[in-house]
Amino acid sequence: MICITNLKDIAKIVKVDVSTVSRALHNSSLVRAELRAKIQQIAKKMNYVPNASAYSLKKKINKTIALVFPYLKFPGGEFYGEIIQGIDQPVDDYQFAITLADYGKQNNTFARIVMENRVDGAIIVGDIFSNDDLAEIDSFSIPIVLINQRLTSKFKNIVDVFSNNINGAELLCEHMIVKHNRKKILFLSGGANYQTNQERIKGAKKISKKAGVDFNIAQANFAEMGSGYTTIKELITQNKFNYDAIMCGNDTIAIGAIKALKENRIKVPEQVSVTGFDNIKLSEFVDIPLTTIDPSAYEMGRMASEVLLKWIVDKEKPKEHKYEFEQKLIIRKSCGC
Repeated sequence: MICITNLKDIAKIVKVDVSTVSRALHNSSLVRAELRAKIQQIAKKMNYVPNASAYSLKKKINKTIALVFPYLKFPGGEFYGEIIQGIDQPVDDYQFAITLADYGKQNNTFARIVMENRVDGAIIVGDIFSNDDLAEIDSFSIPIVLINQRLTSKFKNIVDVFSNNINGAELLCEHMIVKHNRKKILFLSGGANYQTNQERIKGAKKISKKAGVDFNIAQANFAEMGSGYTTIKELITQNKFNYDAIMCGNDTIAIGAIKALKENRIKVPEQVSVTGFDNIKLSEFVDIPLTTIDPSAYEMGRMASEVLLKWIVDKEKPKEHKYEFEQKLIIRKSCGC
């Protein structure tokens, strides 16, 4: 009899990666049915038992939660740093520990540590998870709090903590139109895959349409520090820049956009208003302090942590399945105030 002690052994026999084995053993639809059945059959034949089963018999709490990012990358720099600070304090108060993990198509350390029963629950950070991803995560059957992504379906083991990006964009756009009489707005997008970006566009577009104001979108990138600079510089070079306001997907994009405008002798805010999103610390201290939106990142992190830890300790799912934060308009000089 062959004794299988970990997922790597099965992966080696089937000649697939560990994350595929983990998904198959959780009956995930992301693994094609034929391969899923083969992996499950081999695991059964070799008497594979996840470590989680042995641990669960002891009914112990590990006093550890997973902090999970897509591909083990922080999706948004300082904004996510604020979320993590918020998460950290309740963890200390409850005397728990945090372990980092990733969840992606190629690597899935989160699935491994769940199968090995090394964590009692998890906070999933980011806003690019599909419903298929979330369905698989839900199948792990541990307490999960999803942060900075609004759930579009209900899941048994997931609650979400998010900030109202649509409302934040509406506040920002309305301020520039009503207060500063802007007529031609360019939105610098942070990336089509991000739910936060889609919601910010939706809010700004709604207000622009209502006011009869021109609204256009150009592509930047949340993950690239200089993307706002590059996009605006290209539009100016190609004689395609004809706007009196730029709404940016986040503050770092806005800071880059202002640099490109200044280099081309376009005055901010006299000729062009520029706004950001996220209210990072740097936004207050740049040459032209940035008008932006505060999404309550620290508060979201703290709420997510408190909800998860209470859920684990009390062994009772929260009555609320979502926790929503309103966003705040932070007015500084870059819009014209």
